[in-house]
Amino acid sequence: MHYWVNQFLATPDSPGGTRHIDFAARLVGRGIPLELVGSDFNLTARTYGRRRSARDLPAVTQQVGDVRVHWLWAAPYRRNDWRRYANMVSFGGAVFSFLARAPVTRDTVFIGSSPNLLAAQATAFAAAARRVRFVLEVRDLWPESLIEVTGREGAVARGLRVIADDLYRRAHKIIVLTERNADAIAARGIARDKFVYIPNSVDPSMFGEGSMMPPTTSTSAVVPPGKFCAIYAGAHGPANDLDSLLDAARLLAARGDDRVHIVLVGDGTEKPRLQKKALEERLSNVTFLDPVPKAQIPWLFSQCHAGILVLRDLPLFRYGVSPNKLFDYMGASLPVVTNVAGDCADIVRQSGCGLTVAPGDPSALAEGLSRLARDPGALTLGAAGRRHVMQHFNRERLVERIVTLLV
Repeated sequence: MHYWVNQFLATPDSPGGTRHIDFAARLVGRGIPLELVGSDFNLTARTYGRRRSARDLPAVTQQVGDVRVHWLWAAPYRRNDWRRYANMVSFGGAVFSFLARAPVTRDTVFIGSSPNLLAAQATAFAAAARRVRFVLEVRDLWPESLIEVTGREGAVARGLRVIADDLYRRAHKIIVLTERNADAIAARGIARDKFVYIPNSVDPSMFGEGSMMPPTTSTSAVVPPGKFCAIYAGAHGPANDLDSLLDAARLLAARGDDRVHIVLVGDGTEKPRLQKKALEERLSNVTFLDPVPKAQIPWLFSQCHAGILVLRDLPLFRYGVSPNKLFDYMGASLPVVTNVAGDCADIVRQSGCGLTVAPGDPSALAEGLSRLARDPGALTLGAAGRRHVMQHFNRERLVERIVTLLV
């Protein structure tokens, strides 16, 4: 039996990326025994999904299709204060306790996924204690992410650096989501033959015919009649540069360009402030929606005309990110407008699926959206994106790379 640990594990009936559940289903379907381990405390909803309260500590095991998922307890939190650190520490402790007792064989592999380095560290410690192989999945570079978002390199960042370097050395193999992440880690003295490139990707069945899940009441009327709807689907956090998106909406309104309507779906620490800003500036061309289950994303995207990918202009984002939303937009045949330089811009340009604009420039973002709304060939861009993602970022094909780690 193999175990893959990801604190922020999501299933199709909840918001979030389903990378791990999708890969696990394919591996189990091939007869490879793999179980998933995640936190029952949902990052987006800030609530427990399968237990009554924070005092209900035992692991909850759920069968999701063909995949067994073990939902572990983690301390609750609401804001990004000390309670979030307590959440990460408590989940790490739960991971070690679970894996220390989990059934293993001589061929077992423990895979530990960031961004919670403490959970990955607990997975590595458990692997050493059980004398099984440890694989590290690097979804975010730490402490680089913390340093660039906060602008500070203090004791916490130094501690994360020590943990990250130790994990790189301990890992039998390292899964990276971008090839430039491998460059950054190799610069820390890690051998090149450790890296396996498995980017974020699209489930080919998710956006096919018959994949549309009926809408909920909160998403039943997304697009005002006659508008060009551009959707942002994802986290509403400090790194996501959604202020630039709202500023672009204000500029479009000021120009009298009423064709574009922007929809933001998701949640995060910045969402209440962003909603207040849109209300104060009377942005009638912006709609906020609650997070929706991943299974409803295909229907939601089918109501829209373009996808938006925005991030703050930080050096790390030029090489260290592989956003799920980009591949989902492309899988749904939506043309893309992005202000993210580096890898993301390269994919948009190489695929011919949309427009790249200058980072951190609301005027450029507004012009890009307006230009796409005027382009009668936008559907052609979306079709090009779907062809590219199905060829190069297809989970059905990428699962072969995971197979090599487990057999």
